Amino acid sequence: HIYIGRNVMHDDGENAIDLKDLTDVIISQNTIYNYQNTPLGRSRVATATHYGPSEPDKRGTIRAWYLFNEMYDAQTAGTISSGPQDIYFIGNLIRDINGITFSGWQHKDVYYAGNTMYNVGGGIDDSGSADAKAVIVNNIFGKLNSSGGVHISLEYSDYLRNSVASNNLFQDTMVFNRACVNCIEADPQFTNSSANNFSLQPTSPAIDMATSSGVV
Repeated sequence: HIYIGRNVMHDDGENAIDLKDLTDVIISQNTIYNYQNTPLGRSRVATATHYGPSEPDKRGTIRAWYLFNEMYDAQTAGTISSGPQDIYFIGNLIRDINGITFSGWQHKDVYYAGNTMYNVGGGIDDSGSADAKAVIVNNIFGKLNSSGGVHISLEYSDYLRNSVASNNLFQDTMVFNRACVNCIEADPQFTNSSANNFSLQPTSPAIDMATSSGVV
């Protein structure tokens, strides 16, 4: 039962947030930036979520909620690895990411809902457990900064089949290794992306196009 809220985090030795063996954590409304060249020279990840109950001698990281944070100037905004379960990224604004926005492997259920991504190398690259799922709904995938960038890639076949993707908007031509229900390719009509104002103009095709995420 830990709350980490409304902080400004930057230029740290490794990560801004690194969760290991925690239950019921809220990370909300933080500003996190400049994780391109950390002194340790190996991470370049803004937030990291580790470990699950299947790991030896681990209770696991369960129910971590990343809510309405702004993250920018990093190689990756968030990684999930080695068994965490019920991890939520909701309403985050993520921009100016050199690599993949969200990267995950060997974890249980994860939820990406209502996030805005802009000027990122890629969106979600995720290989969860065979008995797990990803829920990817109501996100805006803005411009990619890599010609070979992928918006969403899910591995392996069981995880891909279990997962849900719907009501997402893609500013570029969608690159996803499965169908996306009620998803559109369109200009989201940000108010002024060059000034980092990612609110939506009244005529944006994203307005009133979300669906119930089943999460909140």
